[in-house]
Amino acid sequence: MNGSSSSIERDQVLLSVNNVDVVYETDSPVHAVQNASFELHRGEMMGLAGESGCGKSTLAYSINQLLKPPGTIKSGTVIFHDKSGEDIDVRALQGQSLRNYRWEKCSMVFQGAMNSLSPVTRIGKQLGDVYKTHRPSMKAKERQDRCAHLLEMVHVDPNRLAAYPFELSGGMRQRVMIAMALALEPQLIIMDEPTTALDVVVQREIIEEISRLRREQGFAVIFITHDLPMLLEITDTITVMKDGKIVEHNDSHEIYRHAKHPYTRKLLTSFPSLTGDRGSLLRSYQEKDR
Repeated sequence: MNGSSSSIERDQVLLSVNNVDVVYETDSPVHAVQNASFELHRGEMMGLAGESGCGKSTLAYSINQLLKPPGTIKSGTVIFHDKSGEDIDVRALQGQSLRNYRWEKCSMVFQGAMNSLSPVTRIGKQLGDVYKTHRPSMKAKERQDRCAHLLEMVHVDPNRLAAYPFELSGGMRQRVMIAMALALEPQLIIMDEPTTALDVVVQREIIEEISRLRREQGFAVIFITHDLPMLLEITDTITVMKDGKIVEHNDSHEIYRHAKHPYTRKLLTSFPSLTGDRGSLLRSYQEKDR
C-alpha cells in the first residue's frame, strides 16, 4: 500500500470537478459521464478505475478540454486552482489560453506511446517542438539542453534525441511521452493507461519512474487504468467508475479494507490469486476428461 498520502497537503485543492455530464450526440445520445464530482489535491496521485467503456478516458478528456465531436460537456464545472492563486474555469478557456493550460498547467500521457509520437520525426524535434510553441524566445541551444535533460530525468540516454520512435522499445517510448508531459513543469499530469501493451517488468519500471518523478517534482497525477490492485499499491486515493458514474471515491487503504460499493468489491476480487485452490472452471475440464 502506498504510504505517501500523509505527505499530501489536504487543504490545498488543485482540481475541482463538479457534476460533470458528458453526452455523445449521436442518433441515440449516449450519456458517457453522468454527474461526476471529485477533488484532487496538490501532489496527490489519484487512481481512476473501472471496466472498459465506463467513461474513464471521457472524464479525463473533459478535464483537459480534449473531447471531440460528437462528445459534449452538457453541464458541470471543472475548476483548476492554480498555484498563483487564480481559479481557472477550464470549460471557459479558448485559443491560446487553452493551449497554455493543456501543457503548462495540466498535461497528458495518452494511451499507446507509439500512436502519440510521430514515427517519421526524431525524438529531439518532437520534444523541442513543445518549447518552440510555448517558449518561442528560447534559443536552439537551450532547447537542445532542455530536451537532453528531460530524457535524463526519465533515465533515457540523451543520445536518443537523434532516434526515431521505431528505434526505441515500448518502455523507452513511454518514458519519452512522460518526459514530454513534464517539459513545462505542469502541476497535474493525466496518464491514460500508460502501461498498456508493456510487459510486466517494464510496467513496473514505468510505475516506479512515475512515482519517483512525482516525489521529486510535486505534481499531481490522475492515473487511469482498469487494474485496481495496481492502484491500491501506488495511489493515495481511488475513484471507481461504472456505467459513466462515479460509484466510490476514497483513500486507497479505505477502498482496500472497507470498499462500500458492490461493484468496487467485485473489482477487488476479480483478479485470481497466485496461490490457493484452483478455479471451478479448471476443475470442470478435469472432471470432463476423466
